Amino acid sequence: MNSHYDIIIAGGGPAGLTAAKHIVDLGSSCSVLLIEKSNHYSDSVKCGEGVWKKPFEELITPKPEWIRLNITKASFLAPNHSEVIFSDNGKTLGYILDRIRMQEDILADLSKKITVHRGISVRSVIPSDEFQTVKLSTGEIVTASVVIDASGPSSHLGEPNRIPHVNTDVEPALYAIVTGVPQKTDRITLKMSSHFSPGGYVWEFPIDENRVNVGIVFGKGEHRTRSIRQSLEIYIAEYLSEGTIESWHGGAIPSFASSKPMATAGFIQCGDAGSLVNPITRSGISESMYSGKLAAESALEMTRPKANRKKVAKKFEKKLFADYGKKMAKVAKMKRALYGISDEQYNSSADKLALIPEEKRTMLKILKITMFNSPKLLMAMRHLL
Repeated sequence: MNSHYDIIIAGGGPAGLTAAKHIVDLGSSCSVLLIEKSNHYSDSVKCGEGVWKKPFEELITPKPEWIRLNITKASFLAPNHSEVIFSDNGKTLGYILDRIRMQEDILADLSKKITVHRGISVRSVIPSDEFQTVKLSTGEIVTASVVIDASGPSSHLGEPNRIPHVNTDVEPALYAIVTGVPQKTDRITLKMSSHFSPGGYVWEFPIDENRVNVGIVFGKGEHRTRSIRQSLEIYIAEYLSEGTIESWHGGAIPSFASSKPMATAGFIQCGDAGSLVNPITRSGISESMYSGKLAAESALEMTRPKANRKKVAKKFEKKLFADYGKKMAKVAKMKRALYGISDEQYNSSADKLALIPEEKRTMLKILKITMFNSPKLLMAMRHLL
């Protein structure tokens, strides 16, 4: 391993991989080291693997083998089991990814062009006037002109660079892979229920014709009053009783709560490390990829001779806020109202929406009827205006 690199990327998830790939795609001659703590992504990937088509494809052209399923319908289940299906005349709304394969493929390709080390992690990043000193879990010390921190939601790597680890809306999530359950592979299912998922929702994402990824996310603090594991076990026993639980997975979702410092001279944070997760949908793959791409551009700019690195850092934060943070700050203000809607209000909305033919059921109509049945949500929607 060299002792110095132009850019070191801590973390090989969607944000870190996108940052590295963008640097390579731009034809940069900078020396790059990517550090990924897992020896194989099967040890670390914990999510539903669903992405919306448009934002995802704006960031990468997916290989066919990365896509498990094309999703053309979204099914919303009310607490009383009323179902509202949204579709767009058969158009693909999103994908269920094989995220492990996607990341392994991207990393394998990057390994031919940059330096990649797996099975180790970054322990600390200490700034000086000229470079960042990076200590690895092996005890080795390397330096970099710029460090991109894409190391995940629990990252404290930015603190020596005066980028604090803030107390965001970190929420618990748990999912199980259940086999032996026939699946409609063209749709995802989301269920709102204060009984199963207070402050959050239940999801069912098909994996193939016989397996489903079923999970629950709780609102912040709700895990103190009940067991998320028990809630999911009861849900599976009630709705997927013919299936067999193949495996359990869990983690923390760092939902965006408010903007925070994310860059300084020689250090840039992105992805889950910066809590760039949609506070309502809890989606974070495309969000992480976008921030990784922007971090790559800023890191390259910081490596240029006589670059005003503080100015570049400010420009990164400003663009990230304009393109993402401003909207998400408004969505975060809606969150409490949205998840404060009662089961009875969801039932009423679903019953009315079920009367509208599927081909005439637009997201605007879904939103209007839901707001009409929930004055709290109607008031909260002013934040998006």
